[in-house]
Amino acid sequence: MRLNFAFARKVAVGLIAVGSLACFATNTFAANRTWTSSNISAGSYRAKWGTAFASNWAGNNFPTTADIATFGTNAFGQYALSVQPGTVVGGVRYNNTGTNSYVFGTSTLGVGSFGINNQSGRQQTLGTTSLLANQTWSGGSGASIVANNTDLVGKNLTTSTDVTLNTLSNTGGTASVTVAGGNTVVAGGGPLAVNFAVTSGFLGTQNISGGAGFDTTRSNLDVSGTGTYNNTVVSSVPGDTNWNLVTMSAGTIDTMGTGGNLVTNGYNQSGGTIKQYVGFDSGLGILTNSSVQATDGAGHPVGPLSYGGTLDIDFAAAGSQAFAVGTTWNLFQGVNAGGAAASNFSAALLDNVSAGSPYAGLSFSRYGTEWLTPKGTDGTYLVFQAQSGNLVVVPEPSTMVFAGLGVAMSGWTMWKKRRLSKLLAAKAS
Repeated sequence: MRLNFAFARKVAVGLIAVGSLACFATNTFAANRTWTSSNISAGSYRAKWGTAFASNWAGNNFPTTADIATFGTNAFGQYALSVQPGTVVGGVRYNNTGTNSYVFGTSTLGVGSFGINNQSGRQQTLGTTSLLANQTWSGGSGASIVANNTDLVGKNLTTSTDVTLNTLSNTGGTASVTVAGGNTVVAGGGPLAVNFAVTSGFLGTQNISGGAGFDTTRSNLDVSGTGTYNNTVVSSVPGDTNWNLVTMSAGTIDTMGTGGNLVTNGYNQSGGTIKQYVGFDSGLGILTNSSVQATDGAGHPVGPLSYGGTLDIDFAAAGSQAFAVGTTWNLFQGVNAGGAAASNFSAALLDNVSAGSPYAGLSFSRYGTEWLTPKGTDGTYLVFQAQSGNLVVVPEPSTMVFAGLGVAMSGWTMWKKRRLSKLLAAKAS
């Protein structure tokens, strides 16, 4: 009997402990506050999100800084909410709304650490959003989040679903945007000291005003994992993107076309793939290509620029045209080689070559610090010169390479003979 009492006492203590933890957990997590109002017309801003309109929420519970504002199915296809200035919530969740989308007004909505979670399968639109904590914007299949004006305020934003940041700014200290899935597009805006990283999914930059390319001069870009960075596109035309430092250890950087230029104060590729484009503009009668440019503040190519991993040259824009000997595309400007093996790719690819091109079906092979194709049908070769960063059309690259090696070997042999003669003379004396 005494044994049974002891066992019961232990069970009781355990249950009390579990109950205490449950209470603690309940108090730790924010409450869900559900929007229920349907007394508005589709597309209007008569629906009020503010302290004086608690009746728009289930149980008259207006969401506060510790709550998650939750939106679900309502009567119309789209709701436009007028957000009271200064409204702050712990986060926003969109449940399975069927045909419903919500558009928040232009007043600033402060969002806490829960972030934004869109499980509606529909596009949801934020107005002016201020990040009050590090957070993640996530979503289910077919969902997307469009943010018309986002201020990072020195916080870290992670995106794992399709997100469009129409205007991105940072009024705080150094902030960051990490793409960990989905397709995130930064369209316009002027981020100050915002570091971008893409570990999976896609990050793209563009400028919706049709002006110069997206300028992130004070920002860094890092590509790793399976992430892809798609360079600036302006009105569907590849343009320039200005970065402070660009690094890539894995993943892909796609310059997006012959007009896409990645301009940076320093470029370091230790792995992954850089996709470059070469071609000929028949309308202007000039060569055209994308480029990676490591420049100084005045735009002069000075480096440092170091590359490894894979170079993927897209030849689609070159068409079937044969190019004269000496034709040169400047793929990299500002190369800081630092020696024969300091800035070499481990692989080079030739992609999307026209069936009528002299180089159709050919691929690169490595010879020293250069990458060469076999002879094309026009008798020329393509050579990527790792030390200059140029793709060049040449007549007989293999002959030139081996001739160079022959000169080097001859010079070394002569030096060896002279050195041996001096040693023998010294010994004899």
